[in-house]
Amino acid sequence: MAEPAPDEEVEAIGRLGIALLDAGYAVTDVSRIAKAVARSNSAEFTVGALPTGVFVDDGDRTRVLASTGTSFTFEQVGIVGKLAAEAESGMPWHELQEGLDRVYTMHPRYPFWLSLFGSGLISGGIAVVLGNPWWAVGLDFLLGVLVGAILTVAGRYPRIAAILPFFLALLIALLVGLTAVVFGIAEIPFFAIAAPLVILIPGAAVTNALIEVSAGDVVSGGGRLVAGLTVWTLLAAGSVAGVGILGGRLEETAVIMGDGSGLAAEFVDPIFGWPAVALLAIGVGLFLSATIPVTLVITAVLVLAYAGSVFLTPVLGAGFAAGLTSAVLLAGLRLVERGWPSLPAIVTFRPVFWLLVPGSLGLIAVSGLASDSAGSEDLLLTTVSTVLGLVIGVQVGAVVSEAFRSGPGHNAPERRK
Repeated sequence: MAEPAPDEEVEAIGRLGIALLDAGYAVTDVSRIAKAVARSNSAEFTVGALPTGVFVDDGDRTRVLASTGTSFTFEQVGIVGKLAAEAESGMPWHELQEGLDRVYTMHPRYPFWLSLFGSGLISGGIAVVLGNPWWAVGLDFLLGVLVGAILTVAGRYPRIAAILPFFLALLIALLVGLTAVVFGIAEIPFFAIAAPLVILIPGAAVTNALIEVSAGDVVSGGGRLVAGLTVWTLLAAGSVAGVGILGGRLEETAVIMGDGSGLAAEFVDPIFGWPAVALLAIGVGLFLSATIPVTLVITAVLVLAYAGSVFLTPVLGAGFAAGLTSAVLLAGLRLVERGWPSLPAIVTFRPVFWLLVPGSLGLIAVSGLASDSAGSEDLLLTTVSTVLGLVIGVQVGAVVSEAFRSGPGHNAPERRK
């Protein structure tokens, strides 16, 4: 029988796994990273992961460490990725512990008001990209600030997180609908309701779940998939309820409020989508507390993703365009991560899910089905094809990047003094 691993090693590797889970890594990646760190440090124990915890078996007993449920900022995620790289290259266990302690005691990089401004930029940027009227873009910016404030405050009370999707969707639908009533607007694009909710839409979570299932982690992947679909359903239910309370009805991707003749619906010219993508990236950096280098990388990534969507979708279709774009971007970002572990792909690639819109389309499709809206089946089919394209693209990107690297998402760099 193998000698039991020292408690310091077990605690350090377990805490690293928990930090990776809190950072948003799929359990497939958490297990792989933890095992690579154990091997590189000649630690003789087996490590596994579930969405809620990590277990470490040293040959004598199995110890389980539960996830803290903490939501990390992008800056914290970057530091965790760098710690994982350094741990694989031989970082002493006590230094790893100290690094993790610093991560969990960090404060957001930007002040509260600037973070809320970033949340507004995310919502307003998405509203422009989705082709809303100008009045909806301005309203969505304000509603994005409101959603950001509620999420920030509610983050201190984990127990209410489960009900937030429904009540936030209900609130946003009511506020958008009331604005239409006050100004006599007859038709509202449903995208105007979806834009402020984009931060809540679990497009990345559902795609992550499918990746885990395809990698053989059926229990964790299935659990994530159910959780993601539940959030989608709650968002759709809240949106439909808000529209119904005001007497509106859904028709394809629009909400009909009556025979309005007030504010004219002047839609955004598609050319404004390009600067909107840059503003979206800045908003992500501010709201999710990313460093300036990470924000610059996210900006470049979103511009490339938008270019792929604009130029490839008319030729290849939404699903294939999303798959090809995500494969190229993810492979490139993982290679970037190889040289700069503080730029983890889990951070730099995540906003791509929001931009390629499987989440937003899914919310609208599910809402349409809930209200028997015409055309919702076609929209749902488009959503499914886009999500599947993303999943396949992510898998291809991961395989391609693995051909050039080893270890937890990168070759372990030499530790610099």
